[in-house]
Amino acid sequence: PGYAAEDREILEHIAGQTHHDERLEGTEVHIVVRGGHVILSGTVYLYSQKMLYEHIAGRTPGVVEINNDIRVVPRLPVEDTEIADHIHTMIKDHQRFQNTELTIDVREGTVSLSGMFYDPGDVLFLKHQVAEIEGVIRLDIMARFVT
Repeated sequence: PGYAAEDREILEHIAGQTHHDERLEGTEVHIVVRGGHVILSGTVYLYSQKMLYEHIAGRTPGVVEINNDIRVVPRLPVEDTEIADHIHTMIKDHQRFQNTELTIDVREGTVSLSGMFYDPGDVLFLKHQVAEIEGVIRLDIMARFVT
């Protein structure tokens, strides 16, 4: 009984946090908790929403592991070239990336970025910016740092 009660508390906390977050409106995610292990499944329309669900679950007391099976399904189809163009424009427009050489590859919504960075914070910033682009369903960043 105590075991089930702890899982129920975890579930209620995650559900409460996600339900009240405006950024997650319009998503259909199911949460299962067993022994502190959280399974997230369902659909969202932005990669950033998938990341946010995992972040909320990860900061919940009692969670020992997260399996994020959420699928990203854009509201409208987006061409890979459109995603790549958006990333190129974003990089060009941000001062923090002026001296950064990045390789951008987009295939069926999966974005692969690789390059040299001066600050680890730039990688995190880039990840969150790209995750907000509709059509991105997965994101991989290979970062090397200039010392």
